[in-house]
Amino acid sequence: MKHHLLSAIFCMSFTLLAVSCFDSDDVGDSYTTFTGEKIADFLLNHQDEYSEFIHVLEKAEAWPLMESYGKYTIFVPTNAAMRAYYMEKGDGVNPMDVDTLNAKDLRKLVFYHIIDGETNATKAYTTFDFEEGAIPTKNMVGRYIIVHFPENAASTAWLINEEANIIDANGEMINGVVHIIDHVIEGNNDLLPNLIKTNGQYDIYGEALAATGLDAKMMLIEDENYVAPTTLPDGSAITTRAHYPEQRKYGWTALLEPDELLMSWKDKYTQAAGIDGIKSVDDMEAYARAVYGEMIDNGSAVPVDLSITDRKDPKNALNHFVAYHFLQAAVRTDNFVTTYGYVSEYDWFERKAEICDENYRIEQYWPTMAPGALIQCQKYNIINTTDNPCWLPGMANSQSYIHFVAANSNKDCQNGYLHQLNRVMAYNSYVENEVLHRRLRMELRTFLPELVTNDVVAYTNKYNQWHRYIPTGYCKNLIFEEQRPSIYMVYFAANVHHYLYGDELNAMGFFDVTFRVGPIPAGKYEVRFGYHVYGTAKSNSEAGVTQIYFDGTPCGIPLDMRANALEGDIGWQQDYNIIETYGSAGEQLSRGATYSVDDPYGYENDKSLRNRNFMKAPDSYVGTNWHNDYGTYFGTARNSSADLRYILGTFSFTENEEHDLRFVQMLAGKGLFDYIEFIPADLINDEDQH
Repeated sequence: MKHHLLSAIFCMSFTLLAVSCFDSDDVGDSYTTFTGEKIADFLLNHQDEYSEFIHVLEKAEAWPLMESYGKYTIFVPTNAAMRAYYMEKGDGVNPMDVDTLNAKDLRKLVFYHIIDGETNATKAYTTFDFEEGAIPTKNMVGRYIIVHFPENAASTAWLINEEANIIDANGEMINGVVHIIDHVIEGNNDLLPNLIKTNGQYDIYGEALAATGLDAKMMLIEDENYVAPTTLPDGSAITTRAHYPEQRKYGWTALLEPDELLMSWKDKYTQAAGIDGIKSVDDMEAYARAVYGEMIDNGSAVPVDLSITDRKDPKNALNHFVAYHFLQAAVRTDNFVTTYGYVSEYDWFERKAEICDENYRIEQYWPTMAPGALIQCQKYNIINTTDNPCWLPGMANSQSYIHFVAANSNKDCQNGYLHQLNRVMAYNSYVENEVLHRRLRMELRTFLPELVTNDVVAYTNKYNQWHRYIPTGYCKNLIFEEQRPSIYMVYFAANVHHYLYGDELNAMGFFDVTFRVGPIPAGKYEVRFGYHVYGTAKSNSEAGVTQIYFDGTPCGIPLDMRANALEGDIGWQQDYNIIETYGSAGEQLSRGATYSVDDPYGYENDKSLRNRNFMKAPDSYVGTNWHNDYGTYFGTARNSSADLRYILGTFSFTENEEHDLRFVQMLAGKGLFDYIEFIPADLINDEDQH
């Protein structure tokens, strides 16, 4: 992969060129370790190059960190970079005097360059760890540092926050890793609407935000009334592994086309609107009216009224068009599509050729600020298309599909991110009738944007991974009828089990909890709930019995979430092809399940399960526990008798709107809420097993 190649080049360059800076023990052609020095020692030994940064470290009272043991990642600007920064912040003639900065601003300047791995229970990062996007751990001022590799770079250099090049990398010290940079890095302190208006590339959207009043809806930073509880629900003390979100921040994400693209854009909607590109807010409204006019003429339930001229009304065409470009969560480009757990992403998984066919996809759906409108995003961050980048080569680099322009994305500010698109994006007839007319599988945390904005969601693959308790009222789409110490919700970070995206959302006790899910386009759908059974049998399960309601309608009898698929009358059988191909290993995986030689791929068993309102889990993702514990390389969630889908029923929706999914516990215990599926009724007979 590109980042590994680049890191190797950096490390070789250190071996050959940077010995004068980093005293080292060479352990090979592609990696160099640095021993015997702390970061403070290194800086003091090279004061002629870094004395200015040493000075601000001392002024900010951060120097003791450089002398202490830890796992720091530090980006050290050269003296030239520091002096250039002073001139930039000066009065145009004289440089800024850093000694006049107040303590708060000085610490912000220094700590923006430092990631504390020890405190965050992680590591110090070398360029081997870098991917396009954000470094996984926030810096010491609570902001992500963004790394980017310019496609047409003249030299092999990572670009940090689009302003600083790493000129010497991977100086490994006793207490961390040092990267030398040629520019001071700092975060943008604007709010997202102001960032858009002052960026210089999005003047049309800046005017549209003001005209629609959407800018006023994105002016918050943090819920000042939120106070994280100091004890866990059982009264015990919080720990590094188990605690509450530290803050309740607000966040948004903008996906915008730049003025240059808008003004030159031509398609059937510009033609219908009679405009030569989108060169003003009036042109943008005309374009939007053409988009939604076609949808309404075709019978769409899109919540737009073309007779409404008030641009601040959510049903106004311009308002809806602009709002569709904003998510109500702060999302970096590397978090748009979760690939964790999908079978195609593991080198050791043996059945890729069998499973990863033209119907196998890695996709995710995002609710937007526009009522009734979802965005689809597939692997490689390809947006709103029926084509499949997992199957068709070259889509990731094709300008025929909507995707992010990396060099102009991940622009962060105090309450969100700004990403640039390469093509005009709209919620149009194609998106609603074709892109979204498919099985919509959405993990329930999709509808809890607060968990993304506040970094509750994380991806690692460890046993006993950390978890976060979710306080009452923290998520607007998560409503408890009653909440007391024995009734609560907890999020478990991604781990080794067969869950969609690997993570867990659990309710505890005699809960009565409602998720507000969607929006879903109008139509007739079969609705399903994906869940996991705790324990190997009812006798040792920690789960309970739950009555499920969809939009107030009870969905059959209460679901016994204690019972795995081998108990009772569910009728689950292992797919025989697993046993036929892998012999005793397949039988071990089956844990005593029956199977049919005449039904190798389980098609008949699938029909039988549906008659009982159950389905096997999809075969598109896998937990790593079977691989780690048993050395098996072939089982998926479909082959797990503890992972099921429960068919809630068939429902007809007349509007593009959200829906209520309610769980009422009838017998106390855990409830693991994984995902919900909506599949158009006309697609059920031809559905795949993915």
